[in-house]
Amino acid sequence: MNFLSAEILENPDKYKDIKFKPINFSAKGRFPKCGAIHPLMKVRSQFRQILCDLGFEEMPTNRYVESSFWNFDALFQPQRHPVRDAHDTFYIKNPKYAKIVDQDLWNRVKEMHEKGGHGSLGHSY
Repeated sequence: MNFLSAEILENPDKYKDIKFKPINFSAKGRFPKCGAIHPLMKVRSQFRQILCDLGFEEMPTNRYVESSFWNFDALFQPQRHPVRDAHDTFYIKNPKYAKIVDQDLWNRVKEMHEKGGHGSLGHSY
């Protein structure tokens, strides 16, 4: 049996008469002998474990859509920050606006953005 080589590929007439070993498509491949956890995943796992050991609980957040209030305003991201652009954030049409659950908190965040406080000058808008 022959193996495919550069010489054979360079001469198309040559491979017509050569017999090759049949390909076994159901054969299992070799198991890789190396591999490791990605360094960032390792650090993430370590931080997760530390926070859980401190008493924090993990929240299943893979099914939630957060309002821009919680994603940006409560974290004091400026209104004109690039991360708020439509190409960096997904916005949904329905519901277009989130319900304000805690009006007092909303007013305090608004005040902090507009006028500042606690050593901050705010964003002046």
